[in-house]
Amino acid sequence: MLGSKQRFAIYFAPDDQSDLARFGEVALKRKPNAEESALGPVYGRDLSQHKTFAAFPRHYGFHATLKAPFELQDNAQIGKLERALEQFCSLHSPVPLTALKPAILAGFIALVCEPSASLKQLAFEVVKAFEPFRGPISEYDLQRRKPETLSPLARSYLHEYGYPYVGELFKFHMTLSGENDPGFYQFLKDNFDEMVIDPVTLDRLALFRQPHRDAPFERMISWPLTAAG
Repeated sequence: MLGSKQRFAIYFAPDDQSDLARFGEVALKRKPNAEESALGPVYGRDLSQHKTFAAFPRHYGFHATLKAPFELQDNAQIGKLERALEQFCSLHSPVPLTALKPAILAGFIALVCEPSASLKQLAFEVVKAFEPFRGPISEYDLQRRKPETLSPLARSYLHEYGYPYVGELFKFHMTLSGENDPGFYQFLKDNFDEMVIDPVTLDRLALFRQPHRDAPFERMISWPLTAAG
């Protein structure tokens, strides 16, 4: 039955104690039972308005996608996936996220950065390294991507890797809203400029798990990238 299988994803999610992570909490308001005052500034007059704008990214968590959500191969083991991620991180070094900033994209708001060859290379290596764990893409997920609207290259990536925006089509972004609202964008920009002062580095990878399609994604483990540059 659709939605009954758990899914996994490999994301960049910043260290919980970092300025970027604290900004992410302000942006997404992912703690439903916390007092408003404990979460920092709120857009608009009430928390509900803020949570409406951030509802879509809150479901997935504050992250940048490296390996898009996938179901496991039938014979794959979660423990082996965790160990593979640890090993991968030990062999790769951090990558700067140059000029990271909020931007208005097509229909939503996200943090974006200047593209670099090293960032694209790392992202594609993540995609390819964990292909042995990915089960076949379902017909539902295939059609959800509307392959008829994709470029030939994106369509080939969709069939090969289960996600079209990899390789040279990869664009780093950390989604902050499900819609494009100018006021909310300004709120996010002001808070980012105030909270995130130092340069940001993609310095770790995290394994996320979604128990079923209606459940939010939760971080299972996170490993720093520790290889020498």
